[in-house]
Amino acid sequence: MENQDKLIALFKCIRELCGLKYKLITDIDKQVWHKFVDEIPDDKENITINFPNININSDLNSEYELDSENTVFLKVSKPEFSTCPSLPQSVVGWVKESYLKYTNEIEILDFDEVLDEKFDDSKKRIKDFDIWKESRDKWVQDQIRIDKTRSFFTELYLNYISLDKESETIELMVGDGLLTENPRENIYHPVLLKRLKMEFDSENNVISIVDTDVESELYTVLLQDIDYINHDAINKLK
Repeated sequence: MENQDKLIALFKCIRELCGLKYKLITDIDKQVWHKFVDEIPDDKENITINFPNININSDLNSEYELDSENTVFLKVSKPEFSTCPSLPQSVVGWVKESYLKYTNEIEILDFDEVLDEKFDDSKKRIKDFDIWKESRDKWVQDQIRIDKTRSFFTELYLNYISLDKESETIELMVGDGLLTENPRENIYHPVLLKRLKMEFDSENNVISIVDTDVESELYTVLLQDIDYINHDAINKLK
């Protein structure tokens, strides 16, 4: 094999390897992981969201400056479950202990053979129960919210580990400007991207997604096969 043929063969091999490593993804559902903002749990006590607009032109006016690595896009604290409100003394013994788990319904004992009494024989007991049930209902909603936040925290933590182990092949980015074909076929992906990083505070159990000093970029490879786009204009935005 001539030297020129060897060089061509080597070039083809490198190109194929690069194609495997940097596979073009045009559908965000095929990314390793993604999360839309409206999919983040609603928990103002433990989740802080700050997703400013991403600009690729520094001359454009923006409410936020994204050139600083101090910008926190997302901050999630891992909350702890709380205990169920205690039963009133007048209700003790009339409710099965399964009530202690927020996923369970309240089960009432209708009749106490020892006391030879029905649950609703006492107006005070009924009143005390209603007040307690109202507080428990609120507690249940709080635990459901906490459970969703804890699950989201775990999801982020697993990604934090993956990013740490595979930093050469995957990266964390925030996207804006969802581009899709109509009807949706091959393209469904943000066209404007910004690299971020994830930080984990093990002492306080807090995960933060913060900005980096890497500039925003257009995902131009997403547009290369679209004929009706002015590619010259797109290239000027790089």
